[in-house]
Amino acid sequence: MRRLLPKGTFTARKGLPATIASRGLFAACYNATESYVVLALTEVKHLPADLAGLIVAAGALSWSAAAWLQSKLDIKDHGAGRSKRVTLGICFMIIGVAAVILAVGLPGGGIVYAVLSQIFTGFGIGLAHPTTGAIALQHATAGEEGEISASLQFTDAFSPGLSIGIGGALIAVSQTMSLGLLTGILWALALQLLLVIVSFTVSFRIQQAPLDNRELLKM
Repeated sequence: MRRLLPKGTFTARKGLPATIASRGLFAACYNATESYVVLALTEVKHLPADLAGLIVAAGALSWSAAAWLQSKLDIKDHGAGRSKRVTLGICFMIIGVAAVILAVGLPGGGIVYAVLSQIFTGFGIGLAHPTTGAIALQHATAGEEGEISASLQFTDAFSPGLSIGIGGALIAVSQTMSLGLLTGILWALALQLLLVIVSFTVSFRIQQAPLDNRELLKM
């Protein structure tokens, strides 16, 4: 991974490495949380699969709305506020993941907290995800666009798989120890909350490169 990602990614060095690191962490959190919320709603809360699917769809709609808003804000401030929007988006995700834990852990109010969690997490990643892509490509010099795009794609694919795998292992351990499925899901969700909090911390090390003339002309 050190060869595949920009130098300094694992130490969250300011600039492009911190952008890649923060994106990898919140992408891992989002995808894993989506996996476990469906499992929790159907197997723990005993909701029908179609209702669980509709709840998750609220997150997709929220993501789309936030991405549209981000594009409008980008036009308005010419991209100057991108790094702040990443941090704000991750804040929304922290609230959303906390709401997921409440939805799963509390005996009542599961559907309400689940819907709110999807709205917040979806809106948060809708702000942060496209924005980190734009910031990363700002750092590309001529001929480096493909390399940076590959780093973004690799991070988006690898980190969620790793997070989902570790969370699945935690669920398996809880089952082996006869602690129940609920305990395992809560462990897995606690891991996602930790990841998104670390992503939030790293987001303060994101630095935007100056916009080039081509990007300014587009705005």
